[in-house]
Amino acid sequence: MLEAEFVKVAVNVMRKRGSADNVLATVLRGWFGPDAGLPGTNHFVVLEQREEYWILEPQQRRVVSESAKLWVPYFRPEIPGLFGVTFRKSKWHQGFIREGKHLFLLVTLEKPGMTSEHQYADRFLSPNLFEWQSQNQQARHLPSGMIMRDHVLHGVTPQLFVRKKSKNGSKTAPFYYCGPLTFESWKGDQPITVRWQLMEELPPELIKRFMIEIP
Repeated sequence: MLEAEFVKVAVNVMRKRGSADNVLATVLRGWFGPDAGLPGTNHFVVLEQREEYWILEPQQRRVVSESAKLWVPYFRPEIPGLFGVTFRKSKWHQGFIREGKHLFLLVTLEKPGMTSEHQYADRFLSPNLFEWQSQNQQARHLPSGMIMRDHVLHGVTPQLFVRKKSKNGSKTAPFYYCGPLTFESWKGDQPITVRWQLMEELPPELIKRFMIEIP
């Protein structure tokens, strides 16, 4: 979570909560590359209110992917290619994958038959809020933990793919693409419990499919 200071219509300071260091230049270079802010460049961001806080993000991040479509099901081997990444079975058999500027979360909500170390407590708290639990070895101070909290700072976009069960009858079930995520909060270590904001609310058919109770 970052804090920002505004002067009229411009952000001139951005810092991590509790820190005095201005990381605005680092954030902009993470979003737009090393030339961000130089003469002749022209970049756009979107500022949007989410309940008690605001989300600031690059405008192009709202272009989810050239190939991936929101709310469409994809099988695991199909997912990397949607983002220009090569599928490697040894890496993509898990549910937490870092590839370049993307962080992929592949989540199965119901996990009967899985071993206890894979019984992660993953659930939708609302149509636009997802609670996700990391692998047991992950901690907030480790690089794999900090990239989740500081993904905006590093120009990394978390991408969420969800399925209710691993099987449809005897066949492997696909994952539904739920779009980019923004870090909201976290707690605990080994595992970490993270709350993520979805860019768009789930449509009614996926709310029903995932059996989400709307408060």
